[in-house]
Amino acid sequence: MIKKKILSLDEPLEFIFSHSALGVGWDNPNVFTICTLNETTSVNKKRQEIGRGLRICINQGGQRVYDNLDTPEGQETNILTVVPNQSYENFVNDYQKQVEQETGIAINKKMVRDGQKKPTTVKLNTQIFNSDQFKELWKRIYQKTQYNVELDEQELIQSAIKEFDNIITTKPKLSVTIKRIGSLAKEELLRGQYLGETTEEAKIDYPPINLIQEIVTKTSLSHVTASKILTGMSEQAKDYLIQNPLEFVSQAIDRIQHCLNNQIVDSIEYNLTDEKISEDIFEKEFVTYKENLELTKSVYNLLVHDSDIEKNFAQELQRSDKVQVFAKLPKKYTIDTPIGVHNPDFAFVVENRNLKNDKKNFILWWRPKAVMTSMI
Repeated sequence: MIKKKILSLDEPLEFIFSHSALGVGWDNPNVFTICTLNETTSVNKKRQEIGRGLRICINQGGQRVYDNLDTPEGQETNILTVVPNQSYENFVNDYQKQVEQETGIAINKKMVRDGQKKPTTVKLNTQIFNSDQFKELWKRIYQKTQYNVELDEQELIQSAIKEFDNIITTKPKLSVTIKRIGSLAKEELLRGQYLGETTEEAKIDYPPINLIQEIVTKTSLSHVTASKILTGMSEQAKDYLIQNPLEFVSQAIDRIQHCLNNQIVDSIEYNLTDEKISEDIFEKEFVTYKENLELTKSVYNLLVHDSDIEKNFAQELQRSDKVQVFAKLPKKYTIDTPIGVHNPDFAFVVENRNLKNDKKNFILWWRPKAVMTSMI
């Protein structure tokens, strides 16, 4: 009876807090907010908790409630809000990056929008989309690819061991600030009389860490390779590991990934496949609440930009007399890479005119950090 009452829409209580419901396998899909108070070191437990929140919610009849593709941003039903402590925040950030790499779909961390702002309809610029210039551009980039990478295991092990000598960890410290307050009123809490602070080195008993498994999970190396790297590191590196294991393993993973990326860049080869990306990924129109920019050379009449960098880059493309057409590519346009699936930001055609011939460059561009004035 109590459960039925709580689940009723007439009951003002909107959620049930349970310290264990997120981690013991309950099939409870209606989790919209996770607020972490405890320090959890288990990655699997955190994945379980996040997984409960990522389940599609159900209605009173037990049916799943899905958001329509045209649901305005910020008005979706299935939104998970995580209010994390520091260790949980680091996990969620890494988890979001992993999801982005594997799906090619960027996770927008700024879902809050102006409630007074009206929706804008973005439409396909059929004149540009059907032009010979865009058709030629699309033919250059619509074919799917496969990549091959050759890694030298011994070189990777030696370079990682060498990188470990550059790792420096800090001794754990405990900082205490003391204030005197007269009441629990908000103003008094903020204004409290400062009495002083102290910082002391703290002796911490770290939970056991499976270093090999941590490296294997985050880098996809084999257990044998990870073991050879750890057993080959210097005494200096081992001292820093003992001093702060959590900080050390975090830096170690970053440095191993850096060594991997260097080898990948030097050896990667792309080969064309028979599969092609359909033009249907370009919707005829869609609704947005984001900032947008009116353009004439783009495949859409408006460019929805995620940052001032993208906005400035698009404006430079629009102004350049060398650029014929361009497109901010849909999220469904993805390219497989060794570090995950990625979505290029722009595709455009640059025409280099000279006395002898007209040469065209067909370019895919990732996350522009600066305007390519030398090229466009």
